Parts: sequence; C-alpha cells; structure tokens
Amino acid sequence: MEWNQLLNPTKVVGRISLLAGFAAGEGCSLYAIFVAHAMNPVSYRMVEDNLKLHAIYGRYQELYNLDGLVFTIVASCVAFAMAWGAVRGLAWAIAEPSRSFSK
Repeated sequence: MEWNQLLNPTKVVGRISLLAGFAAGEGCSLYAIFVAHAMNPVSYRMVEDNLKLHAIYGRYQELYNLDGLVFTIVASCVAFAMAWGAVRGLAWAIAEPSRSFSK
C-alpha cells in the first residue's frame, strides 16, 4: 500500500474513522463530567448582606469555575485521536494484501 493511499483513504473509511473518533471523544467528555466529576462548572454560595440575619436573609450567587476543563478537553482529544487512528489502522491492515512466505 502506498503512502498516498494511507494518508488519503476512501470516503467510507474517512467517515467511519471520524465517527468513531467523535463517539470516543464525546464519551470521554461525558464520563469525565458526569461520572468522574473532573469538571464542576457551576457552584453556588450564599452572600450575606446582614450578618445578624444570615439564616433568613441572604443572596444566592452562582460562581463559574473552569476547574478540570483543560484536563477534560485534552483527554477527549486523546480519545478521539486513538479511536481515529485505530479505525484507520484497522482499515489499512485489512486492505494490505497478505504476503506469502514462498520465494
């Protein structure tokens, strides 16, 4: 198989590899956010205006923090690249003609 065919596979292989990469990247992101709790984008706190009446008087404030965002994006990009490369490598291995051992 030539390098041109390896770098420019057929449309079917290209689409399937992108679909597999997308599914792996999104799956990794969803796992990191909802299961592993690697990213907590919204937190809250009560802002007290009157210290004597803090139990009944206060104001709710949302805080947006991006803890874990870089880790989640990097992990999903790595998962995407691994799935994309695996599908392309598998297609290349299947398309490679088998070599005989006879001389």
